[in-house]
Amino acid sequence: LLHGGKLSSVSMVQFVDLTGLKLTDEQGSLVDKLPPIQRWLNRILALRIATQNAIFDEYMGLIQARVDAAREAGTLDVGIETIRAERLIVKSERVLRTDPVTGAQT
Repeated sequence: LLHGGKLSSVSMVQFVDLTGLKLTDEQGSLVDKLPPIQRWLNRILALRIATQNAIFDEYMGLIQARVDAAREAGTLDVGIETIRAERLIVKSERVLRTDPVTGAQT
């Protein structure tokens, strides 16, 4: 999006001037080997706070839009969830696996 000029927080030219990162080749195409994410984030952290906030606000807005779309489509993976029960009733017990080293059973 930065390369395509689709961000309102900063333009590609401004970003390169402010961060010193080489992101494009002589023809204006993205370089094949972009800087590692750590360098990218460190350079953003060197920017003025207002510019940092604008970039991250826009980024978070993009993430939230994708999360909302996935939630609406029913494809959002929220990861591990804790499900609380009012009560539990053991129907049966069986060993699924025994650890060969400790003997612990699942």
